[in-house]
Amino acid sequence: MLVPLFSLPDPGPSLARLAPLGIEVRRARSREEGVLVDWVGKNFSQGWASECRAAMSRIPPACFVALQQGDLMGFACFEAAYRGFFGPMGVLETHRGKGLGRALLICALKAMAESGYQYAIIGEVGPVAFYEKVVSAKVIPCSSDRLGNRDRPPRP
Repeated sequence: MLVPLFSLPDPGPSLARLAPLGIEVRRARSREEGVLVDWVGKNFSQGWASECRAAMSRIPPACFVALQQGDLMGFACFEAAYRGFFGPMGVLETHRGKGLGRALLICALKAMAESGYQYAIIGEVGPVAFYEKVVSAKVIPCSSDRLGNRDRPPRP
């Protein structure tokens, strides 16, 4: 999917809805890499953990986290596999439906825009309708075998 970064919604309202729940969304800190990468591997996949590690190696880290009283609830990375790409992003199943994904998505894409990008690419898309609704993403025709799907890790 292709996302125009010059017309993103303001993250303020999404963040304000989470504040009364004690949920903070912010850029991850370098010193949190070990904990975050382990958490992503445990709750999502080792592939996503590897991509999260790559995003965390950037300065500043190219990853946002959602926390409630210090507990991780979700994350969103960018520039993890390719320059200009958004993802991976995940929210624990027990915390879905609260607006965390929306806030993480908008904050991460805003950071991409602030670093100079006009567009972002989402290579492997799960909830197409979510991205269309929240950030006006458009499906890129004939891209399913090209964007993010070509590099599968070797089997052990």
